[in-house]
Amino acid sequence: CTAAAEGAVARVRYLLMKGEDPNKRTDKGTPLPCAAAHRQAAVVDVLLQFGANIHHATTDGRTALHVAAANNDIAIAAKLLATGMDLDVRDMNRATALHLAAEANLTEMAEFLISNGTEINRDDLTGRTPLHRAAEKGHLEMVSLLLEEGAEVDNADEMGRTALHLAAKAGHAEVCRRLVSGGAHLNRQDSSGKTALALATGAARELLESLGAR
Repeated sequence: CTAAAEGAVARVRYLLMKGEDPNKRTDKGTPLPCAAAHRQAAVVDVLLQFGANIHHATTDGRTALHVAAANNDIAIAAKLLATGMDLDVRDMNRATALHLAAEANLTEMAEFLISNGTEINRDDLTGRTPLHRAAEKGHLEMVSLLLEEGAEVDNADEMGRTALHLAAKAGHAEVCRRLVSGGAHLNRQDSSGKTALALATGAARELLESLGAR
């Protein structure tokens, strides 16, 4: 894993040719996620050539694809996809690569994943979709992208909250406006009977009131 992380391509190739296991696990993880984490595309190529398991994960369940997505490394993500990577593989929180891209506002990575067929409405361990994560963080551009690509605007998490509930609670007025224009139910209640307005703070509350929310 150390050689992979350092980008020591010749060293990695030498070890593999001598019979080193490309999936050998150390306290730092397995080589492929390590190489991806350090943006070592050439090492990723060598590991894949020698049969590295593309679905091996870090201790928190993140595969090389999760790591590449979080790093906004489309080149490595494309290499993994070409080798048969499941775009909807989940980490320990049942998050996909798109969840991570959406939360970090990495629009180019999100576009790459969506164009290659990732499931846009997949929910994580708490029932949240990529749209939930983007809305809660206030990422207007990402929210618009996800809606344009078919994200279900009123999907609810385990608390019955939609993306609008989360954006309103965080005070993201413009994200709330975009969600409403995208068809979000203005007065939908969560599992506790609270609407987005009941949770809203700051400018988001003023906006929802102006739109007639109850």
